[in-house]
Amino acid sequence: MSIDAAARACQRATQSYAYGQQCNELLLRLARWLLDHQKMVQDAFVSVQGVGLLFVVVQKNATYDKGLEEALTDLDIEVANSPDFDLLRMDVQSLPSVSEEGCRAFVGEDHLRWVLNRAK
Repeated sequence: MSIDAAARACQRATQSYAYGQQCNELLLRLARWLLDHQKMVQDAFVSVQGVGLLFVVVQKNATYDKGLEEALTDLDIEVANSPDFDLLRMDVQSLPSVSEEGCRAFVGEDHLRWVLNRAK
């Protein structure tokens, strides 16, 4: 193996590790966001879509929730502009209150689902 090939392999390994670290940090950030907004959220999912992640939030209400939309927009901008997540791409989508089956059209079969506290 040439020195250049070895250097490229090291760089790819470093980027792969950094990508994994950023994914872990992003999941922690999303979990904190959900805790802060749990009164408005029925369910939340993360899935891999195309070349990035998709964060789907199902609101508790069937009607438009301006406060939730604004909070999601702020989160989307924060993540997109953060150097902590510069290797990641994430889209954010909100849905009105729907069944889990209704969410599958957006998140697919392979996804991470947060278990939210449903205590009244």
